[in-house]
Amino acid sequence: MIRRAVAVRFDRPAEAGRTRPILAVVETSDGVEHEVYLKASGAPDLGVEGLANEAIAALLAADLSLPITEPFLVDLGPGWIQSIPDPTTRGMLTNSSPVAFASKSAGVQWRPWTRSDRLSNNQMANALAIFFFDALIQNDDRRPDNPNLLVKGSEFRIIDHELAFRLRLKLFPPPEPWRVGSMASGLNLTLGAHGGQRR
Repeated sequence: MIRRAVAVRFDRPAEAGRTRPILAVVETSDGVEHEVYLKASGAPDLGVEGLANEAIAALLAADLSLPITEPFLVDLGPGWIQSIPDPTTRGMLTNSSPVAFASKSAGVQWRPWTRSDRLSNNQMANALAIFFFDALIQNDDRRPDNPNLLVKGSEFRIIDHELAFRLRLKLFPPPEPWRVGSMASGLNLTLGAHGGQRR
């Protein structure tokens, strides 16, 4: 289960990340504050579907005992949004769903995996588990130039799963009627159903 939280402090936009997450502080119902990376649906290339992908992947990873940071569903109060001094971030949040997704910050002792890192023998089992997890959720966004993997000693934390679960788009791609040949497969099916004879 993913805990609910309320956004209580804006720190700054993250320095990296395609969807431009926000460093913020949220508060859970027990009164404890947590530093998080927050993603809102109005961020570039994200949307509500991306947030849902993050939440589903987090739940599945937890069930499989994979190394993730704690996820939260975060309520974005209008008063909190209006208190943000950065106009770009404030506008993005204003145009977002009132519920965002957040991952607890792993802390400064964690660093991104780099191309120069090498797997040790005691990391191999976790690395294979992460590989098969990515295959299961169709996540092709963990790659050498964008590992989405944090490391501390021999430990891992996996992050960023908004591009997972893309089978729907492969089965039902968005229509592109302006693209030459976009109706060819449908036309072939129609002609095939009539024995190749036009009517």
